[in-house]
Amino acid sequence: MKEVERPSVRGLKLGLSGVFLSALLLTTAFAQNPSQSAAAKPAASQAPAANQPPAGEPRDSAAAKTLPEKVVMRVGSQQVTAGQIEGLVKTLPAAYQRTTAQQGFKVLGDQYAVLLVLSHEAVAQGLDQTPEFKMRLELQRLQWLALDEQKKMAGAAQATPEEVKQYYDTQQKDFEEILVRQVNIRKKVASPRGDSPGLPEEEAKKLAENIRQALASGQDAAKVAEQYKMANVVLFDPNPRPFRRGSLAGDMDKTAWTLKDGECSEIQNNQNNLYFIQVVKHDQRSLQDVSKEIEGKIQEEKFNKSLDSLKQQANIWLDPEFFAPPAGAKPDADAEAPGAKQSSPQSQGPKAPPPSTAQSGGAPKPQ
Repeated sequence: MKEVERPSVRGLKLGLSGVFLSALLLTTAFAQNPSQSAAAKPAASQAPAANQPPAGEPRDSAAAKTLPEKVVMRVGSQQVTAGQIEGLVKTLPAAYQRTTAQQGFKVLGDQYAVLLVLSHEAVAQGLDQTPEFKMRLELQRLQWLALDEQKKMAGAAQATPEEVKQYYDTQQKDFEEILVRQVNIRKKVASPRGDSPGLPEEEAKKLAENIRQALASGQDAAKVAEQYKMANVVLFDPNPRPFRRGSLAGDMDKTAWTLKDGECSEIQNNQNNLYFIQVVKHDQRSLQDVSKEIEGKIQEEKFNKSLDSLKQQANIWLDPEFFAPPAGAKPDADAEAPGAKQSSPQSQGPKAPPPSTAQSGGAPKPQ
C-alpha cells in the first residue's frame, strides 16, 4: 500500500514561495518602506500572548515562550517581530500550519527572509511600478474582497429548520431511493489477435437469463455471484447501490421505477454487453437523513438569488462584439446548456461558495 505523503520540511521548502505568495503580499507590504513599520504594530499587538501559542504549536517550544513584540528577524533595515511571524503562520493552509507546529519556524523563516530580499530588490529596480505588476496587485485585491463578500453572503444564506422541513415536505419525491443490482455479461467482440474477453452472443444470452432467473426467484445474490463468477466476463456486484430518480443511465432509469422489490428488468443488449438490473428495495430517506443535503440546497439557492440581485443592481454590460468567441470556437465543456437535463440532481455541486452536502452513487453504465 502506498504511503500517504505528508508535508515535509523538504516539500515545504520547495513549495513555500508559491504557497506563500498570495498569502504574504499584504504581510510584506510594510517591508517595502521602513517608514511604514509603525503600521505593522497593530498586527503584532493582535498576536497571541506568550502563554497562548498559535493553534497546534507545542506549548513548550521556544517560539511559544517568545514575547510577540520581540524582533526575531532583520532583513536590511526591516525588522520582523515574533507576533508578525505567528500571524503569518495563521494565513497558511492547515497542512502547512501543522508542519510548522511540528518542525518549527526555521524553514518558514528562511523562505520569508528570501521573499523579503527579493521584494526589496524588485522595489529598488522599480518593478512595483510596472503596469503589469499594478494590474496583478489590483486583481489580487479584487479577489480577496470578492472572497470575503462571498463568505459573508454564504453565512447570511443559512437555512432555518422550518425552511428545511418545508422543502422536505414539498419535495419528498426527490428523496425516494431504490437499491439496485446490475449484472453485465461481456460479449466477445472481434479483435486483431482474437483474444478479447467475453462470450459468443448466444452463450452470453443464456448465461444472462440463468442469472436473471436465479435472482428473480429470490436466491441469495452473493451465492449467485459466486456460482456464475467468470473473470472479465461476468460483472456482478451482489451488493446493491442506492439511486434516486434521474440518476440511472438512459432508459433504465424509467424502467427501474416501474419494478417492484425483487423484480428484474428485461435483458438489454448493446454492442459489448448484455445487462439487466434488479431492484432490491424502494426506500424513502427521512428528514433527518437528508437535512444537511437540504440545507446545502437552500443555502445555494439563497446565495445565487442574492448574487443575481447584486448583478442586476450593478447593471452589467459586456460589448457583444468584443467578447464574442472566435469563429468556430466550441462551447466550454463545463458550461451548462440551458434546459440541459442533469444526470443526477444530488450530484450537482453549488456554483458558489456555499458547501454542497449532496451525494450521489453515480449512474451504473454498461461495461
